[in-house]
Amino acid sequence: MKEKKSAFWWAGIIFICVGVWLIGLSVFYLATYDKVEGKLNIIKKGRNNNRCVYVTYEYDGKLYEDRGLSSRNLFTMKDGKKYTVYINPDKPEWPKCVDFTFGILSIVFGIVFIKVDAMDKPKDKKYDYTEDTPWLK
Repeated sequence: MKEKKSAFWWAGIIFICVGVWLIGLSVFYLATYDKVEGKLNIIKKGRNNNRCVYVTYEYDGKLYEDRGLSSRNLFTMKDGKKYTVYINPDKPEWPKCVDFTFGILSIVFGIVFIKVDAMDKPKDKKYDYTEDTPWLK
């Protein structure tokens, strides 16, 4: 008889797929895009003082000022700090960041969800509780 997969199993598979996709995207940027050093500019905007991260860099002799980043990590990104961005030669005005953190975390969460699903399954072997608990006889 086939067993139905639980929500934990499906969530685990989705987390793992997202993690593999994020890591693959970062590897793609590393392998195919040009690497450029830029300077970060962090600005607080709006009523809630949301932080926006921009980078200024020079690519192919042209200066690109205050371009929004594809992702941000405010723990490592500091205002005025040098930061490496990856540039697609066909679209140099859209810098990309490489970050493996979210991909790895997503895969770890996926593995944990699949392990939780496996722990929840009853074993095929029937266990006789009366052998170890004589007071139940």
